[in-house]
Amino acid sequence: MSQQYDNRNKGVLFVEETKKSDNHPDFKGSLTMEDGKEYWVSGWKRMSKDGKKKMISIAIDPKQPRSYQPPPIRQEEPSRGW
Repeated sequence: MSQQYDNRNKGVLFVEETKKSDNHPDFKGSLTMEDGKEYWVSGWKRMSKDGKKKMISIAIDPKQPRSYQPPPIRQEEPSRGW
């Protein structure tokens, strides 16, 4: 009998191999909280203000369901006799 892995309160970060600019994260991954909600995690290599310690700054954003939304329909302005 196999055991179910409890993934709550755990996450993973991977090195971002396709970083295209300095603003893009150095690491990307995901996190699952105890309530089952999932989040995207991004990390950037940084140096402390005093320049003595390396660190990773992180940002956490909720995963949104992916749904297609068509672009808004442009309303044409009425002709002004031109």
